[in-house]
Amino acid sequence: MEILGHSRSLKLTVLVLCLMLASCGSKSEHFISPEIADHVRLFESMYGIKVDFDVVMSNLDKSYVGMCTEWSDGSKKIEISAYYASIMPTELIEETVLHELGHCVLGRDHDDKFIRRSGSWIPKSIMYSYVHPSSSLYNLNKEWYYSELINP
Repeated sequence: MEILGHSRSLKLTVLVLCLMLASCGSKSEHFISPEIADHVRLFESMYGIKVDFDVVMSNLDKSYVGMCTEWSDGSKKIEISAYYASIMPTELIEETVLHELGHCVLGRDHDDKFIRRSGSWIPKSIMYSYVHPSSSLYNLNKEWYYSELINP
């Protein structure tokens, strides 16, 4: 009987360890910083694509406004500069979040071409390498950028 008692204890220990390991390996909830959550939800609702990784405000090097990182295991993370987000208009924060989601979710590369629209030369794509030069021109052409992001 004593061997059976140890066996039962060992089985219970193995079961608990298996459950712990299984729960540690997967992350069902992803953190999205509240300051940029509306922009992520906009992307999800417009394109019907769920963002299943962290999108966070971060203290990036000042040479970056945003950054999409993808690791070799396929996991991803977007970081938006807390510094720049504190000084940029909301429209340009939206543009930055959508730009980074273009990289991480849609696999888009940068596109630095310009086109003439609304009487001005503007970046052809939200995937322009730099922050849009004008929040008012971004607003005027927002629908164009929304469409172009998913249909380049």
